[in-house]
Amino acid sequence: MLKIFVAAVAFGINSGAYIAEIIRGGIQSIDKGQVEAARSLGLSNWQAMRLVILPQVMVNSLPALISEFIALLAGNFG
Repeated sequence: MLKIFVAAVAFGINSGAYIAEIIRGGIQSIDKGQVEAARSLGLSNWQAMRLVILPQVMVNSLPALISEFIALLAGNFG
């Protein structure tokens, strides 16, 4: 039972790190002009990230996130 738990934790940490890199890459892919435009509209840094940047990041990162989800399922059940 302990071996299964350790394996699940290892897969979880590995997948979490990979997903974090996908999101980081998505954030870096957004043009800096988007942040500047949001700030010029009077949005705070948090508001700019939440309302302008993250929706674009999710659209850009969705194919890689879906691929990671499928890889996790195929690795565990394939």
